[in-house]
Amino acid sequence: MAVAFVVETGAGLSNATSYVSVEEARDYISIKPANAKWDDLTDEQVEAFLMWATRLLDQRAFYYGHKAVDSSALRWPRAGVVDRDGVSVPYDTIPEPIKDAVVEIAYFLCTQSIDPSTGLPQTAGAIKSIKADVVEIVYDSGRYQDPTFFPIGLNDLLLGYGSMPTSTTGSSFGRVVRA
Repeated sequence: MAVAFVVETGAGLSNATSYVSVEEARDYISIKPANAKWDDLTDEQVEAFLMWATRLLDQRAFYYGHKAVDSSALRWPRAGVVDRDGVSVPYDTIPEPIKDAVVEIAYFLCTQSIDPSTGLPQTAGAIKSIKADVVEIVYDSGRYQDPTFFPIGLNDLLLGYGSMPTSTTGSSFGRVVRA
């Protein structure tokens, strides 16, 4: 059963699946150069990318304030949020930077050929093994080596509204100590 595409209006809809409409997304992307892959998508495909991007943003972002409507399906609208200029964000709106972040993620998912089962690009190589003594790095084909996943500049868009972690796993490298 397909999930219905419902755009959040700021009312805290219990069935919303996206912060952005197809028309808003197409308008936003229209100013980007080299957007042919996006332009070739059907409206249904754009809807799927927007729902996926909204879900990823809501799952991974650390938003300021608190949900304005407890029963809302998404994490916006929010109350108690002040934008980067110190202006209170009305509790019944979805700020443009949140919408922009969703479109940027959707565009990234589309253009980077992200594998929906792993959330990682289908090409490039991740480190499969490292051999110490004489250092040797072996890349595993078909895996992606960059754990940041999200497009560059996402935290700039979210400034004042929240932030994104720098890693999808939440992990970081520990200290290396010579034995």
